[in-house]
Amino acid sequence: MGRRLFYCGGAIALAAAGIYLNNTSLLAEHRPGKPVLLAHRGIAQRFDETDLKNDTCTAARMLPPKHDYLENTIRSMQAGFAAGADIVEIDVHPTTDGAFAVFHDWTLPDACKQAMMLVPINIAPWLWGWPDRFLNRMQDAGTEVFVLGPYRGSDFSTGIDDRALLARLPANYAAGLWTNEIETIGKSLK
Repeated sequence: MGRRLFYCGGAIALAAAGIYLNNTSLLAEHRPGKPVLLAHRGIAQRFDETDLKNDTCTAARMLPPKHDYLENTIRSMQAGFAAGADIVEIDVHPTTDGAFAVFHDWTLPDACKQAMMLVPINIAPWLWGWPDRFLNRMQDAGTEVFVLGPYRGSDFSTGIDDRALLARLPANYAAGLWTNEIETIGKSLK
């Protein structure tokens, strides 16, 4: 019985070592370059995100304006690029008359009613070799990776919107970064 237990323990240890070596970022080539900055809606007015849900009226939660830009406008997109964005994400929706409109929500004036489920656990550091091996695998599969802000238990995604969140990324992180505050994050990465 003792010998069998010894061999089972050895097999488990070898399997664990193999999984670790196959997935650790320590042995992966580091991606050169800087993060790719994605500005959500260009430069936009901010709103209080406390207890935000998918049906929350964000217009009622507007914070004092820091600028005169409006989201999803050409002017705000141009300002987003000028602030350092590599990509500006906008929302394009079909209208009932068959045209398209650049607008954040599906309905007026309510927020989008679609639900999106996020799983509030991060196992990437253990299974995918975060960051370099994971980023290399995704690039090899033709997939771009964008880091979002912390999950807050709601149906909304948050961005990397301040220097404290930016500092939590691995040193020399060189993939996508989603932000609602391109004017702050763009300056921080210059």
